[in-house]
Amino acid sequence: MGFCNMDYDTESERQKQVEEFYKMNHINQTYEFVKKMREEYKKLDKVEMSVWECCELLNEVVYDSDPELDEPQIEHLLQTAEAIRKDYLDED
Repeated sequence: MGFCNMDYDTESERQKQVEEFYKMNHINQTYEFVKKMREEYKKLDKVEMSVWECCELLNEVVYDSDPELDEPQIEHLLQTAEAIRKDYLDED
């Protein structure tokens, strides 16, 4: 298992999907779009949930450019959390 391992066959259908995904994100990620999204989401009025409920919700997200879709997102989340905890032992 590798972190952000972009090891695709250059001619694969997956590679084409990933390229299109990033192309559209770059085209649509304008300053105005970001301002609009910040205004919409900074209200924090969409849903209320615990941290663990949020983690479980993240586990349902499919990240189109991840070649290791067999691994649950929650596994990456827990690995990242453990690495942060290890690096910042004296902080909550």
